[in-house]
Amino acid sequence: MANRYWVGGTATWNGVAASKWSTTSGGASGASTPTAADDVFFDAASGAAIVTLASTGSVARSVNCTGFTGEIIHTATVPLTLGDSTAGAGNVALLLSATMTYTVNVAATSTIAFVSTSATQQTITTNGKTLGSWSINGAGSNYLLADSNSVSSTATVTLTQGTLNTNSQTCSWGFFSSTNSNTRTLTMGSSAITLTATGTAWNTSTFTNLTVTANTSVVTLTGAASTWFGGSGFNTNGGSIVMAGSGLATVANSFTCANLTRTGTASRTDSMQFNGGSTVVTGTLTITGNSAVNRVLVTSLTIGTACNVTAAAVSLANVDFRDINAIGAAIPFTGTSLGDCLGNTNITFDTPTTRYWVGGGGEWSSTNRWSTTSGGSSGASVPLPQDDVIIDDNSGSGFTFTMGMPRIGKNVTFSITNPCTYASAGNTLTVYGSITLPAALTNSWLNTTTFAGRSSHTVTSNSKSFFTLVIAAPTGTYTLTDAIVIPNNFTLNGGTFASAGFGVTAAAFLGSSTAGAITLNMGSSTWTMTSTAVITVFGMGAGTVTNSSASTIVVANASANTRTFTGTSQTFGTLTYIVAGSTGQLNITGSNTFSTINFSDVSNSRTLRFTSGTTTTITSNFNVNGTAGKPMIISSSTGGSAAILSKSSGIIMCDYLSIQDSTATGGASWYAGSNSTSVSGNSGWIFNNPSDFLQMF
Repeated sequence: MANRYWVGGTATWNGVAASKWSTTSGGASGASTPTAADDVFFDAASGAAIVTLASTGSVARSVNCTGFTGEIIHTATVPLTLGDSTAGAGNVALLLSATMTYTVNVAATSTIAFVSTSATQQTITTNGKTLGSWSINGAGSNYLLADSNSVSSTATVTLTQGTLNTNSQTCSWGFFSSTNSNTRTLTMGSSAITLTATGTAWNTSTFTNLTVTANTSVVTLTGAASTWFGGSGFNTNGGSIVMAGSGLATVANSFTCANLTRTGTASRTDSMQFNGGSTVVTGTLTITGNSAVNRVLVTSLTIGTACNVTAAAVSLANVDFRDINAIGAAIPFTGTSLGDCLGNTNITFDTPTTRYWVGGGGEWSSTNRWSTTSGGSSGASVPLPQDDVIIDDNSGSGFTFTMGMPRIGKNVTFSITNPCTYASAGNTLTVYGSITLPAALTNSWLNTTTFAGRSSHTVTSNSKSFFTLVIAAPTGTYTLTDAIVIPNNFTLNGGTFASAGFGVTAAAFLGSSTAGAITLNMGSSTWTMTSTAVITVFGMGAGTVTNSSASTIVVANASANTRTFTGTSQTFGTLTYIVAGSTGQLNITGSNTFSTINFSDVSNSRTLRFTSGTTTTITSNFNVNGTAGKPMIISSSTGGSAAILSKSSGIIMCDYLSIQDSTATGGASWYAGSNSTSVSGNSGWIFNNPSDFLQMF
């Protein structure tokens, strides 16, 4: 155990030892490079030296820079490791002077590790310097912040083991992390801690053996799309949380805190998501949107699955709620301008009303375009999610309206026959009821639109297309009243969609139950899939298909790309891929039932591939035919492992096929045709024509 004083001028910490270190302040050089048992001093006698931490091996028991006027440059990926089994001189772990410069090259990797195993409390003093990432990682250690502490927004403060006492100081960190099972203590007192990072700014997801002492601290997350990951059952023990960044602020897992605040920004897409089953606020839950149009959307993690939020008191303004179950002394939750996005309990929302568009062109968020009556005076509030919206002939003529609000209302009806033009603001729109588009609309509906109602609703397009469409309507049903065209994807995430016999045209249809159970009622509709990309053009990854036997699914456009049809033990009508000149393969995955599969092209050869081990059942026809020199290829997804085709009775007649790893069974006679080729791995196929077989008798 010894002292080391810097006397070497501008150099690296652990280069040629004789040129840098002394045993006394300003003394002769030649002392050895510091070890983990040595206290290091940079003082006035060190001069205006520039000291670079440029390689591994920068260690000391403590670093004290009192009186130092030079600079320490902390190079990327280089750790400075401080501490051994005894406390530093004067119980100092780190002291940076106000007169020095401390330069961090890369905040995330220019790290300081405090690793003492001494139980003696040691101080960390930075005098306004911004550090890179630093950590407390000494079993039984005890560290105290002696002044305010700052790190870059990309840097992390980590408590791995030992005690970190923020000493009621003001801190500005990028991330804070303490997620392990080591014995450790976090003492915050009345500290104001600001976490500036984007992402999981606070992470105590595993808080086993973590003690948070009683405190009145406030942790404020200011980064965009920031997450408080407390860990299920975590308790701040008196601490409060403020989430003030833009975008989605996430509260992950069930936890308890004193006060919880979400403050919105001047943005219409700010939100707050509760990812745990139950959040308890022992004090006040405060959620404040920036304005009546720059609102905060508060949701649970999964549409249709409510999250419990308990609060002793609330302060709410300009907030929309979805799937929140309010609990506690504050119920029913009340406030100013509260919107109902459905699935909520014990919240008192503004009374639903009807808003009429008036005054011609303008932005959806403008109050001078809304009235309480058709053609009435403007100045009414912008529609809330529970409000019906009507745009009729008293709204004007020849005007342009712009959809700048993400949640536009419940039942939205354009009964206008006067010409009007729709301008997109680029954001996603959500409708909580039915929608009727106007035939007089110049443009089609240009935004991505989500239908999120939870009862029976209708969609009337009047020959106008929806840009991209999502149905996320747990317990709800959306039924077409006319044909619908969607240039991009059509996704069914929750609820029921019924085509009611009307045509559906989309780049691709995707059914996945991310917002509750899904049911696809296909009716006698023709489903035209237009995408030419490598994509699942039609997919029911989950859910129920009903009323489908009379439906037709068409792979519509020519492409050289492989496209996929996905089902999961479901029943479909007719699948047709007969586009002339299209060479792209079609994959059929899952064990499904089809009435008919039509797959042919007189001008090209292409592949129809089934997943090995699955059974595709045909109830009517299997019309797969090539031409001379241009066979249709039937194959399995895995060489040597067959896919099964089954029909209970009758005769299947094909020709000009190339078949590999296919089993034809079920009771029907499967004739591949006399011009077809059996490559390998086939069974059940008859490689001639039915007439050839009959001539044998």
